[in-house]
Amino acid sequence: HAMAYDVHRNKVVLFGGTHIVFGTSSFNDTWEYDGSTWTQRHPTTLPLQRFDHAMAFDVFAAKTVMFGGRPGLISPHGDTWHWDGNDWTQASLSGPSPRYRHAMAFDVARGRTVLFAGRDISLYNDTWEWDGSAWHQMATPTSPAARSGHQMAYDIARNVTVMCGGIPAGAKTWEWDGAAWSGQNMMPSARTEHVLAYDARLQRTTMHGGTDISPVVFRSEVHTYGQTITGSFQSLNTSCAGTAATPTLVAPTSATGPMIGTTSTVQVMPTWYQTFFVFGWSNIFESGTLLPIDLAPYGMPGCSLQVSRDEITSSVPINGIASIQIPVPDNPFLVHQEFFVQGFALDLNANAGGFVTTNHLKARIGRH
Repeated sequence: HAMAYDVHRNKVVLFGGTHIVFGTSSFNDTWEYDGSTWTQRHPTTLPLQRFDHAMAFDVFAAKTVMFGGRPGLISPHGDTWHWDGNDWTQASLSGPSPRYRHAMAFDVARGRTVLFAGRDISLYNDTWEWDGSAWHQMATPTSPAARSGHQMAYDIARNVTVMCGGIPAGAKTWEWDGAAWSGQNMMPSARTEHVLAYDARLQRTTMHGGTDISPVVFRSEVHTYGQTITGSFQSLNTSCAGTAATPTLVAPTSATGPMIGTTSTVQVMPTWYQTFFVFGWSNIFESGTLLPIDLAPYGMPGCSLQVSRDEITSSVPINGIASIQIPVPDNPFLVHQEFFVQGFALDLNANAGGFVTTNHLKARIGRH
């Protein structure tokens, strides 16, 4: 069967499919899933039965686009249909040649539904785009090899359509930017019958399962594909002067910043006594009070608290440098998360409060 997510109505749309291994018969029923319940829809107009078709959701037209597929062991369809949430409408009978086991994805940046390859009697490696009313075959400088049974998903963070898998040449991942295909990294194994979806929250494409092409092996693992998201440390605000020098909070690993599954180091220098590191989730509010907070009333004139006090640890300096390591769990949901760090260096002669404060670092977590 084929499915697409309707972002306007927050429903997954399913159409057709077959329950027989060799596909001698098929369905033409329409179903929708709202996150908890499947509901069969009974539109006035129904496309013909089919399986091995492809669907994608056109965000701008607010319609699900469906093309091709086959009704059984006979000639495939070459028709294009729209589902608007109430009824199916046949949109076109022209465009790509009739085919099945092709793949489609909607390019949000250009407002086009991208179709690649598939098969009839022979395999195709052509690229087509649907603009909402007509198909256009795209002239491509290079193209992935002809195939069927592949999958595509649109990477909204990088504005490329990701394609991988298929028979017979499905060992590499490809990207379509609207003008050309470019070959990327090899897949874990050449496979078909897998599923592919883009995770906008984690900014990566997720692949599940499939069947290895040679030798035949059924897969159940999950793989992800996406670009490196670089973490960062940004220095903000200023330090207050100590007895001999003004301590500064720095991040020696600032070239990459904090990344999931790695450990970063932050340092206060120069400092010669016990130094405290304040970690916070905010540099705007501390328990409802606007930051920074002037610490002059606490005996530290010219110094300020710049981050919320959610966690505090300390370090004894070595050769004038106090260091602390920040291990970031290998949890993809931490990507893009921000936290803040500030140093408090013990300096009994600097002021009545006995501490001087540093600038603070704004940290953003990335991933490899």
